[in-house]
Amino acid sequence: MMFQEKIEPARISGARFVGIVALVILLLALALQASRALTALTGVGAFDALFLLCAVAIVFWLMRGTVVGYVYTLREDGALLLQRDYGSRINALLEVRAGRMLEVLPYAKGMNLRTAYGAVPRFCPARRATHVLVYAQEGKRRAVVFAPSQELLERIGEARRHAAS
Repeated sequence: MMFQEKIEPARISGARFVGIVALVILLLALALQASRALTALTGVGAFDALFLLCAVAIVFWLMRGTVVGYVYTLREDGALLLQRDYGSRINALLEVRAGRMLEVLPYAKGMNLRTAYGAVPRFCPARRATHVLVYAQEGKRRAVVFAPSQELLERIGEARRHAAS
């Protein structure tokens, strides 16, 4: 019995949309000014690439915060699939088999997970993060931050117990 839940992207009000557009324009203007200043100081035109990199980063940052949803799928075989939903397509980014799940910990803002687990991807909006899944991959302990429902947490626990027996 497969179980799936989805975290929808945040709805954007008119005022928030105007604020986001203003922020994007401000950030792009600052990046352009920094690029022009560096070009004027050094005489190297390659700093125009800095503006383009900043523009792309701003677009990705905006997209992640406003249009990305998340899908958690616990398959019949006990594997947990964590995905990002971009509306027109879904990217399957992480699959953790039940036998590799080590523990599920409560998440608290400010936890320094990188020192213990290296890069820690997040599969939920930052303000909704509630749990950390610790798993084994290639002999190392890894972690991912997500926001499962209580029902999904219970099903993950069942899948871990079943894989251990």
